[in-house]
Amino acid sequence: MAGSGKIWHRKWNARARIAGFGEEEANIALILMGGAVRLRYFLSGFVVLAADRLSKLLVMQHMVEGESIPIAAPFLYLTFVRNSGAAFGILKGKAHWLAVLGLLGIALAAWQWKKILDQSSRVKWGVSFALAGALGNMIDRFVYGGVIDFFDVRIWPIFNVADMAILGGVALLFWEVLAHGREGN
Repeated sequence: MAGSGKIWHRKWNARARIAGFGEEEANIALILMGGAVRLRYFLSGFVVLAADRLSKLLVMQHMVEGESIPIAAPFLYLTFVRNSGAAFGILKGKAHWLAVLGLLGIALAAWQWKKILDQSSRVKWGVSFALAGALGNMIDRFVYGGVIDFFDVRIWPIFNVADMAILGGVALLFWEVLAHGREGN
């Protein structure tokens, strides 16, 4: 759904003129509204990152590594672990290399941000959530030498808020591909 921003621009300009605004006033309003719309993706990513950082800080302050506290036994526990690898513990001991890869991914997304903003809402939300999660885990790798994980459902590897954001963001991107992937063919 590339170009949806341009369609929105034309619709807004037409509505503003109908409401009695001149072209200059309509363009100023469009710039202000466009900035506010774009800001919500940044702010949402910031909220996800803040929730990730705060939850990890609380776990590290109130638990000992390896400790497990039942929250809704036998389904949910808080279990403090430090993962020095990637997802599911692969590449153990390579935290700094994984952090550098995360930094490169974030830099690539920042470089392409204008193109991302021309995509559908699912793409914008998906990238915002995935980036916030990647940034949260990257900070852990640089600062602690591994990712702080604590949500334990016993049938799945232990995870954190950043992991949920990454998974949710990728799910939105996958949904976009399923919904609109064939339109370009």
